[in-house]
Amino acid sequence: ENSTVVVAGLQLRDNQPHWKCAGTVIPVFSLRSEGSYGVGDFGDLRMLIEWAEKTGQRLIQVLPMNDTTITHTWVDSYPYSAISIYALHPMYLDLRQLDALQDPEQAAFFETKRQELNALPQIDYEAVTRYKMDYCQAYFAQAGQDLLASPEFKAFLQKNESWLVPYASYCYLRDKY
Repeated sequence: ENSTVVVAGLQLRDNQPHWKCAGTVIPVFSLRSEGSYGVGDFGDLRMLIEWAEKTGQRLIQVLPMNDTTITHTWVDSYPYSAISIYALHPMYLDLRQLDALQDPEQAAFFETKRQELNALPQIDYEAVTRYKMDYCQAYFAQAGQDLLASPEFKAFLQKNESWLVPYASYCYLRDKY
């Protein structure tokens, strides 16, 4: 009672023989909201969690959210072809959680792209991923040095170095070649 259980990659088994609950099964990409960038993202997942709590649900199950980027094409959209068991797919980044771009032309360009992508009847996987990554590169040019110097990033890197450095190396070489 009054507990939250997170199960990742395992079957849920409760020792109470008559334990029952209600929940929702949904792929994160389908959670697109008005503020999304053409695809459901981690911010939309947060809204689902809040809704599930309000409606008395106790479980949420989603498709894998790991990075599957190999070719930068729609072929990479299959959620069971992860290139990392740790790295989350950049497509699910919630750009609303980043500070605004300071360049007004860049900010206007990406807002236009967000609206265009979000108005599509179906997800344009390649465009969503490309523009989100372009946005992140613009954001890094603006705030990257401060982020890299922050104690939060240094702690994250130290805690995750064993998988993050090989993953970043792979991504760099994948994109270069």
